[in-house]
Amino acid sequence: MLQIERRGPITTLTLNRPEVRNAFNAELIEELRNALEDADRRRDRVVVLRGNGPAFCAGGDLNWMRDQAHHG
Repeated sequence: MLQIERRGPITTLTLNRPEVRNAFNAELIEELRNALEDADRRRDRVVVLRGNGPAFCAGGDLNWMRDQAHHG
């Protein structure tokens, strides 16, 4: 779901759920949080955030949010 590329002090994070316009769900949020914490620990100077496909990010995955409302 999240592609990580590191080159020296630069980390590129690519949201990779193009079928849902890179919408966030629990798994993608966790992967992104972990990757950002790792970049902080490594003292990266730059973090580039991109989206794979025609959209950067549509926001929250509506199906995931609907499921959370029913289980929450």
